[in-house]
Amino acid sequence: MIKVKIYGAGSIGNHYAYACYKKKWNITIIDKDPKALVRMEKKIFPSRYGFWDKKIKLLSKDVNTYFDIIIIGTPPESHLKLAIKNLKDKNRPKVLQIEKPLCTPDLKNLKEFIKLKNKYKSKVKIFGGYNHLLTENTKIAEKILKKEKFGKFLGLNSYNNEEWSGIFNAHFWLKSPKDSYLGFLKRGGGALCEHSHGLAAWLHYSKYLKLGNIKKVYAKMKLIKKNSLFYDQTSILTLETTKGFVGTVFQDTITKPALKKLRIQFSNGYLETYVNYKNNLDAVIYECNNKKKEYFIKKSRTDDFKGMVNHLGESLKNKKLQKLSAVSITRSIETMKIINTAFKSNQLKKEISKKI
Repeated sequence: MIKVKIYGAGSIGNHYAYACYKKKWNITIIDKDPKALVRMEKKIFPSRYGFWDKKIKLLSKDVNTYFDIIIIGTPPESHLKLAIKNLKDKNRPKVLQIEKPLCTPDLKNLKEFIKLKNKYKSKVKIFGGYNHLLTENTKIAEKILKKEKFGKFLGLNSYNNEEWSGIFNAHFWLKSPKDSYLGFLKRGGGALCEHSHGLAAWLHYSKYLKLGNIKKVYAKMKLIKKNSLFYDQTSILTLETTKGFVGTVFQDTITKPALKKLRIQFSNGYLETYVNYKNNLDAVIYECNNKKKEYFIKKSRTDDFKGMVNHLGESLKNKKLQKLSAVSITRSIETMKIINTAFKSNQLKKEISKKI
């Protein structure tokens, strides 16, 4: 039986625990806050999935025994600390997955993490947390892009816009951004970090379409400074690649209802992908040579994590999967470097040329 350790008993930790449970894996949850563990057992897990199984181990102190897979689902400022700790451990796992954002926007601990990642690359496969790149709508979109004759590429624009209440609905123990890292930019909160699925999707499709690497970043942000709160409420990025293509990423914490969409424009049509197009539906909509087609994918919130957990399990057997993966840790590192550059661009009020 596959042994998995999950750091964090919050919303993400519960989703991953349930997805692992459905695969009949042996699960241990670590959270230094005993109240969070009680909340998981008594409220979150039973209310979402209808039961609790005492076979799921709940611990407030870490254990150094071997696990096949380790998932880090804690707040962003602790991600790389935990990753570094587990990579240094003699009982390091075969697979390590780190939730988004990979780290804080100042890239603290990233250099040390990259050194360890490279040192143990033959022993530990490491993945990021952009699970929507492994869901059915992404798979369908990739097949369409491969099959249809869209013509010349013209533009790529990504949106991940959601007002805070969308998050608080899933985190009933939080009442406002100040109750967690969400309202603090330096801790990995705010629109650009918390909603970085939008940027990650832009990167994914730019790689899929072979548009080149990022060479220029320009960002404009609306920053909220109120009492102790300090975060980006709105972030708009213009990205240019080494092949001269230009696109945009728009993320905010004010849009209601949420908009999570990516659009690719071609000379002969367009393709759009949606997360939560409507309740319990993702979507892919495209038009090519005046013919329009729509795909609607039924799902529950738990389905968003099945692809990732299946991916982690498969990576235990497939040595090549990490290099080919849409959620390779290299992509998460790229995403954070763009975020770091975007904050510098906004501060300096100018475009920054930097190959990423």
